[in-house]
Amino acid sequence: MRARRHIIIPLLLFAYITVMAAVFLPRNDFMPTTDKVVILSIAYLLVLVLFFLMKARAKNKDSKR
Repeated sequence: MRARRHIIIPLLLFAYITVMAAVFLPRNDFMPTTDKVVILSIAYLLVLVLFFLMKARAKNKDSKR
């Protein structure tokens, strides 16, 4: 079974965002905690939207075949 693009790309972005947040957000003292949570939540939401858009695109592409 081949890994689908609509799964791999959002998964890699999710991992990248998580690692960058774990590395850089604890060191950031001049930004309030709520701002950090909001920014991280928006980033995760965008990855989720990307996943669903890519999944719909792949489904449409498969149905045209």
